Amino acid sequence: MSRSEYNFLANLDHVEFKRFRFLVIEAILATDLKKHFDFLAEFNAKTFLLNALILSAIEKGGMNAPLDQSGK
Repeated sequence: MSRSEYNFLANLDHVEFKRFRFLVIEAILATDLKKHFDFLAEFNAKTFLLNALILSAIEKGGMNAPLDQSGK
């Protein structure tokens, strides 16, 4: 994300960014296996929202540059 052409979060507004950040932190912190299946069910329910945020960023121009997959 240090290269602006790959930063798909750059065009999120403040509310969208805070929500995305919350979801990522929640996903990282919820690694306790005792809560795994509860977390998995909640994660699956939130996947739709996360996809919507990513698509919103893309639509706003955050990912309009093609990715270089040549490995150079």
